[in-house]
Amino acid sequence: MIGVITFIYPVVAIIVDWAIYGHPLGPAQAAGMALIAVATLGVRLGWRFPKWRVSTV
Repeated sequence: MIGVITFIYPVVAIIVDWAIYGHPLGPAQAAGMALIAVATLGVRLGWRFPKWRVSTV
């Protein structure tokens, strides 16, 4: 769980930088924040990738 929380700190820093200092948020930063949010949610909810079966016919 601690490892997951460490990914949130950069998101919080970017949000604070935008909200307090008025620095613009670029598309790459917004996309990165969205990916971090989705990944964190996935870990917290226990999402798993489906296992693909390979046909040996």
